[in-house]
Amino acid sequence: MAQAGMFGLPARPLPALPVERRTYTAGESPAEQANVTAVKANLQALDARSEAAFLAGLTDDVVLDDLTRPRPFAGRAEAGTWFGQ
Repeated sequence: MAQAGMFGLPARPLPALPVERRTYTAGESPAEQANVTAVKANLQALDARSEAAFLAGLTDDVVLDDLTRPRPFAGRAEAGTWFGQ
């Protein structure tokens, strides 16, 4: 709603929509299954509001791009700031 000027807050422009739609499906390789397990654990930590577990599942160079905020959150420390809001 900030993009519509409703809150009087700084807002960034809406991102361009992709021209084509892509679908990704995890395969059966052990590496892909490990990725699926890691993502599920991270989402469970987020749902449980467990900041330590959520941040532990992120890399140091993570970028959280919450379009309701004026800018992305870069790095694990800023991800912790995002989590606490």
